[in-house]
Amino acid sequence: MTAPTQQPGGKETIPVKDADVLIMPKGSIDPARDPVRLHISGSKNFGVLWAIVLLLVIIITNVPLRGGWSFAIIVFAILLSIILALADMWERILETFSYLDIRINMGGYFFVSGILFGIWLLTVLVFDRRIYMTFSPGQFKVCTEIGGGEKVYPSEGMALEKQRSDLFRHWVLGLGSGDLVVKTTGAQMHEYPLHNVLFIGKKIRQIEQMLKQRVVVGARP
Repeated sequence: MTAPTQQPGGKETIPVKDADVLIMPKGSIDPARDPVRLHISGSKNFGVLWAIVLLLVIIITNVPLRGGWSFAIIVFAILLSIILALADMWERILETFSYLDIRINMGGYFFVSGILFGIWLLTVLVFDRRIYMTFSPGQFKVCTEIGGGEKVYPSEGMALEKQRSDLFRHWVLGLGSGDLVVKTTGAQMHEYPLHNVLFIGKKIRQIEQMLKQRVVVGARP
């Protein structure tokens, strides 16, 4: 067996007879005719950050943490950080975490992210518009099922409730959104929640201003 030879700059070369080599005929690879190439970033940080953000979004949007639970999670995270710092564990954890290596080519990023973005757009622009509430002076209409009919209720005694207690879903991802809960009165009381309403504070003020109005029907002469 022939030993590797040392080249200038500290690089070693292995003789051809000691390695598996595939020799292609000259001109068999034409970049102009075969332009498809796999491009992967040389840094592992992009894939790791993308995976962490994707998992956090999935957890936040599927696990509601209202009120005390949001506060408890924050306090737990702070206390855990302090305990790990006092035990000198952060250096070991970060060193172990640095071994995590996730690499995806550009097609992988666009494939997964594009499908998720398309589902989000379809939900927001199509399906969410089939579930709505319409307020007018003296009454309001509600449709809580896709393809379902509208139900009309008088506005007298109607109560509005704003829920913005989920810190992560309403503030971190929702940019100040909230859940609107409408409660009716009468012989049959109903409660209709409308989740993730953007600019909920402004819309509730508009609804309250409209509810103060009354429909005035003029008498025929």
